[in-house]
Amino acid sequence: MSKNGIRSLLIALAIGLVFWSGLAVEIMYIKGVFNG
Repeated sequence: MSKNGIRSLLIALAIGLVFWSGLAVEIMYIKGVFNG
């Protein structure tokens, strides 16, 4: 695999990680609000 391919894969992974952690925080925040 080329360095370019690995780099784009890492970037995609980082974006996915940020997206999912943000989504998890959002869900926890909403549940926390609704649970009082």
